[in-house]
Amino acid sequence: MRDITFHVRLTEGRRVVLPARACKELELSIGDTLILTIEDGDMKLRSVSAMLNAFQKKLRTQIGDRSLVNELIAERREEASRE
Repeated sequence: MRDITFHVRLTEGRRVVLPARACKELELSIGDTLILTIEDGDMKLRSVSAMLNAFQKKLRTQIGDRSLVNELIAERREEASRE
């Protein structure tokens, strides 16, 4: 994704209006939940789906092609066979 800069203004009630083009670029819709984080004085606004995608990507790099679900099922079956 390319870097784009938008200028927004903090309005009465501390509201920020997102430009339509920004919403289109990020595939945001009315009612979507956004997460605002502050890191080292910088503010980042991300959609829940973007956060989930980033988390899944990070998890995939750490666990590789393993299926944690299949591993859990195998563990449960092994435990059940011992009972």
